[in-house]
Amino acid sequence: MTEASIASSPRHRWWSGVEILGWLASQGTRLVLWLPVMLGAGIAVYFALPIEPHWWLGPLGLGLGVLALVVLRNAGLVMRAAIYGGAALALGFTAAQWQTETVAAPQLDRSTGPTTVTGRVVSRDVSSAGTRVVLDTPTIENLAFEETPERVRVRLTTRSVTPDIGAHIALTAVLNPPGSPVLPGGFDFRRYAFFQRLGAVGYAISRPTVTAEAEAGGLSLQLERLRHGIAGRVDDAVAKGLVSDRAGSVAIVLLTGDRSAISDNLYSDMRRSGLAHLLAISGLHV
Repeated sequence: MTEASIASSPRHRWWSGVEILGWLASQGTRLVLWLPVMLGAGIAVYFALPIEPHWWLGPLGLGLGVLALVVLRNAGLVMRAAIYGGAALALGFTAAQWQTETVAAPQLDRSTGPTTVTGRVVSRDVSSAGTRVVLDTPTIENLAFEETPERVRVRLTTRSVTPDIGAHIALTAVLNPPGSPVLPGGFDFRRYAFFQRLGAVGYAISRPTVTAEAEAGGLSLQLERLRHGIAGRVDDAVAKGLVSDRAGSVAIVLLTGDRSAISDNLYSDMRRSGLAHLLAISGLHV
């Protein structure tokens, strides 16, 4: 194959940087639709880094991109497309840095033996496996304040009474750091927990004691109460025989996003029928 034919081949043209930029410039008014793509690429670059970058790296790139947009506003279409993409990439990178810095909170670096934990219930999940509660601003015995997580998640004993949302409770529990991926490239629960400000998970070895009754709280607590109120209404309908248990479980998921009531068999049936994606977006888009 001659040099000229290689240069004109579709594959060569696709991988040519000039051709790509020219194609982007040809998008005209549709170029704005590439903004979320470049934002996502910037976020992906941030999370692909093996170490935490300097805090000024993202803002510096964003500032240079904005400056280039102003200074070179009369440049050719190809140059403007390149600057537009670079600025959007830097914006996504900066947004990821900002979010990481905003939610940063301590996480346990070691397991604790049975210890007294107190905190306010801000979330709870009730399933056949038991009840899990999330406590915010906890106090953990023998743990310094600066090392105390912002939130902890504890599985209650099977005989425990489920505490109300907003109630302050005390219990004895064993706490562990959030787990790392079981397999390379697998789900990273530790990263997920970091962005939820969840610094410890564990299980209770005593029943919770209510130290203060449920408080009104802010909007997040009100929404959590609303979610559980809706789930409770559906449970009542199931108990009265108005809907089946399986239908009630699906209704709770779609209305509130709480998937704890979905059994393994029901999830398998929905996956085989091609409807499992409804569970993934439940409570948000449905």
